[in-house]
Amino acid sequence: MTTNLNIDAPDKRESTWPRIAQLVLVITFVVAVYLLGLSMVHHRFFQGGRIDRYGHVRQ
Repeated sequence: MTTNLNIDAPDKRESTWPRIAQLVLVITFVVAVYLLGLSMVHHRFFQGGRIDRYGHVRQ
């Protein structure tokens, strides 16, 4: 008795949609973290620590 143990049949291909969705989510996460970091750096170094007209450092 012979059985066909070919599990990877060529007529049954896996969909690429899970890979594409995973790639889109990773790219979205990386861009969100980059923009958050950019905003934090911008706020810390370009807006924080201003000196008011009385000579006091304001946050």
